[in-house]
Amino acid sequence: MAPNQPEAQDAGGAVVSTDPPIAGRAFSVTMGIALGLLVSVTPLSGVEPISLAFLVVLYAGFRWALGRPSARERRRLLLGTALATVVVCYRLPVKILDRSIPPLNYPRMSLADLSSRLYSDHHLRCRVYDDEAREEMIQFSTDRALSQREVMERLASETGRELNISYCGTMGGSILFGGYPSFTTLRPRRASGRGGR
Repeated sequence: MAPNQPEAQDAGGAVVSTDPPIAGRAFSVTMGIALGLLVSVTPLSGVEPISLAFLVVLYAGFRWALGRPSARERRRLLLGTALATVVVCYRLPVKILDRSIPPLNYPRMSLADLSSRLYSDHHLRCRVYDDEAREEMIQFSTDRALSQREVMERLASETGRELNISYCGTMGGSILFGGYPSFTTLRPRRASGRGGR
């Protein structure tokens, strides 16, 4: 018996190991990764088949973990691996706003026209609704590839506007791919203070 290996006694008094075998641990880790991936790609809104499938698999996983020897160790491995997988998926740069846009070079045009061009050319949705956007002229360029978020942040900085990123709650956003930023706007900055002070 290896030192510090968990031990227990069976009904006959014989000493047995409660440490799960390597194959059991590998299966727990594999199950945890599968559950974490399923959680990460499951749509966060609405009742959809993949959401129901996730609940079924999660229930089966718990039943398996609790009904086997060394249940506590297996449960920790399964849930710990699942949680780590979800965190990794959340941090992966595969969200819509992480998509790369090549260097840009737009001639002088109104901010409203630039917003339309960015959407038609690169599917970058950054809307402007105020009348000033039709009068405000801007020449916009970047010297390297940037993410959609970085392009919008630079545009907000150059125009002195406020970037407001809002996500649609009914278009099946997930932890891995994020939400759909369909309500992203550039708004004029509000005057600070009260009464125009």
